[in-house]
Amino acid sequence: LDAISAEELSAVIERAAHVAVEKVRAERSGVLDGRLADLERLRLAKLACDWLEIERSRGDFTVTALEQPRTLRAAGLEMHGRIDRMDKLAGGGHVLIDYKSGRATPKDWLEDRPDDPQMPLYALAADEKIDAIAYASLKAGRMKYLGIAREADMLPKVAALDSWLGWPVIWQKNIDALGAEFTAGVAEVDPKRGLKTCEYCALRPLCRVHERMALLEDDEEPSEGGEI
Repeated sequence: LDAISAEELSAVIERAAHVAVEKVRAERSGVLDGRLADLERLRLAKLACDWLEIERSRGDFTVTALEQPRTLRAAGLEMHGRIDRMDKLAGGGHVLIDYKSGRATPKDWLEDRPDDPQMPLYALAADEKIDAIAYASLKAGRMKYLGIAREADMLPKVAALDSWLGWPVIWQKNIDALGAEFTAGVAEVDPKRGLKTCEYCALRPLCRVHERMALLEDDEEPSEGGEI
């Protein structure tokens, strides 16, 4: 970024924003026209400028892959994915990055039943030495990296994860278990977070598991008045 002038960088960003808007217009006619297209170009350019300020705060790195296809495997299943980006760090390790404009919860990767195991799967499938995996959260005004790393500050404000070298084994075990259940057709009603999961479920009138769980939770609560 420091190798080009501010004017050159601005021109590159404006061209990229223009190309992105034109791509949408070509794929979805009538979605972005006139003043709306102009506003979208300005919005994208502003997002890009803000994000590049985050990138400036990093140590030296080289982007080695963009939108690169990868083959993923779990419990005998073979899937095909596409990594958004991979960087090589000055120390030799690599960072897997996935762009997110919406909800991003990397702590989910550390649970037994991850809702979104995509990034751990990419890390397991990589031939490269992976030292961090992270979301690039592109929310206006709140841009940041969200993830986990082998060491602190490999990415701005991303903390080190204890026992980093042991996590690939845990990820493989958990993902293989999910894949095995899928292959076997296991479809038990087993809310991951209990009543919190049921709260937003559209199928409550059909399965009614929330009623059974609520009764169980009531039974576990101690009586406020003591013994009668």
